[in-house]
Amino acid sequence: MTGFRESNWTDQEVGVAIGRDALVIPVMRGSTPHGFIGKYQGMNAVGKTVAEVAEGLFEILLASPKTRSRMLTCLVDTTTQATSEREALDRLAVLKGLKDVPVTYAERLRDGAIPVTSFWAVGKTARSP
Repeated sequence: MTGFRESNWTDQEVGVAIGRDALVIPVMRGSTPHGFIGKYQGMNAVGKTVAEVAEGLFEILLASPKTRSRMLTCLVDTTTQATSEREALDRLAVLKGLKDVPVTYAERLRDGAIPVTSFWAVGKTARSP
């Protein structure tokens, strides 16, 4: 696979993204960003697993003012749409670990929560706690 420096198009593609005010996250795999993108600090992916790189990108997206609101919205939506208690608890753990989450997201979680009686439903028969 051709590297960033060897490509005829990557400089132009990054320039268009920056011109559109998109978040640009250089992922470094051995070389550092050059040219006008050199002012952006890249995420070092050398020696990291795919999961570690994904977690690093996730954290960058949550920290960026350009993407934080959308990331929080997606986290809340996927939490309220979880198909199992375990899935919901795992997503809540991510939300709980975040700092400075506006109260509106907690309210959206509350408003989108599955009614408690749904947790007690077994098949077509609901039983009380």
